[in-house]
Amino acid sequence: MRTTAWNHQRAFTLVELLVVIAIIGVLIALLLPAVQQAREAARRMQCSNNLKQIGLALHMHHDTYSELVPGIVSGDWGNGGSVHNKDGWLWSAMILPYMEQQSLYDLAGIGQGAWPDDTAQTLAACKTELGMYSCPSATGPTQLQKFGSEEIAASNYAAVFHHADEKCHVGTGPFPQFVRNRPTWSTPISTVNGSPFPVKGNFGAMTDGTSNQAAVGEKCHQLGNSTPGATVWAAIQISDDRGKIRNLLLTGRRPLNSGHGDASNSNHPGGGLFLFYDGSVRFIAETIFHDLSNEVDSPYEAMLAANDGLVFEYE
Repeated sequence: MRTTAWNHQRAFTLVELLVVIAIIGVLIALLLPAVQQAREAARRMQCSNNLKQIGLALHMHHDTYSELVPGIVSGDWGNGGSVHNKDGWLWSAMILPYMEQQSLYDLAGIGQGAWPDDTAQTLAACKTELGMYSCPSATGPTQLQKFGSEEIAASNYAAVFHHADEKCHVGTGPFPQFVRNRPTWSTPISTVNGSPFPVKGNFGAMTDGTSNQAAVGEKCHQLGNSTPGATVWAAIQISDDRGKIRNLLLTGRRPLNSGHGDASNSNHPGGGLFLFYDGSVRFIAETIFHDLSNEVDSPYEAMLAANDGLVFEYE
């Protein structure tokens, strides 16, 4: 009889299979953080590009009218009196023509005067979400509650309120340097005499230099607290309650990424991005020294305060 030889294929043992699975798991554990870091770097770059686009729009407005765009325009502000809880257009809405959004600017009726009645056309325009006002790392809602059940588009960027007194605090008086009264609307909003954020006048009025003053910073909704982001369109219910004003702006009252309503809050790990008046965008670490116990003398205060005579030095 002939004996047939069988070829036996060797199979993986259970131990070998477990070793392979363990090696794959280790490789994934090593690669996943690198992938996440690469994605965050791309999101941070896009956020930086958004701020640069905003900076170009601010400079184009300044070149056109030889003055800075007002931070908020309210037709009912008056001279230090009550503003009757009226709404007002924000700076971010008023620079839309310089961000290739002239049609949206016209649809909302921004150039026609103060905040109009809550018409369907105005609400439709204000619901429009704009990518250049959205940080890719932001996790909050893209709409903010506005007119009762109605909502308007949110923004992840807010203007810096440069209050030179009280260590960058929002002052105890009215804000004529930021909220511009507009009793009549015979001319476009963009010709309102005043500053934006709120160094009065133009770049020439910035005695600290444009490279030493932040103009716009991140204001993102943060997980774990109720702090909202900013909005693109309007100052919601401007009133004598300064807390409502602060929630639309950035001040030096709170540290970076502290989660407070008037602080700069970013979802980028370790800090946040700021646009300076010279058009540069810089990442500021959340560990930057911030001290409100005395005069404006810490780097974060110097960066946010206007015309305080300090040079912003930070690496």
